[in-house]
Amino acid sequence: MDNEKLTVKNLTNLLAPAIKSLESIDKSLSILADLQLAQEFVADPATRTKLYRKMDKAHHTLASTQKAVRDMTKRDINGGMTRDAYTAENGAEAAAEEYREFDEAVEANTAAYRALNLITNMYPMLDRLNRHAPRPDPTDANE
Repeated sequence: MDNEKLTVKNLTNLLAPAIKSLESIDKSLSILADLQLAQEFVADPATRTKLYRKMDKAHHTLASTQKAVRDMTKRDINGGMTRDAYTAENGAEAAAEEYREFDEAVEANTAAYRALNLITNMYPMLDRLNRHAPRPDPTDANE
């Protein structure tokens, strides 16, 4: 490399493996720190396991409710008529009944999102650790 100019591109290519190694070390240290925090704040392994299962269940519930909302939005309710137009044409009671399933799906999704946020905000280190693990179907887990 005597005659070659040390350009930004050359430097980037030379340093790429070192940067990748440092990123891997950073990730490993973050995981180790979270493991230490988890042991510090939730000392009992059985309790941690229950919390992981609770997080898995909350993630699964949120995914299910999101799918339900997506499925409901794909349905053609009243030929694509807007809710306001349907209400104006048929009245508030008829509109409430017509859109009841959709409203329930949205409410369930909102509740699932809040439940997941509650547990992940209470135990952020467990949430970060849980993201690295495969997410089992919590309906198969014994509680």
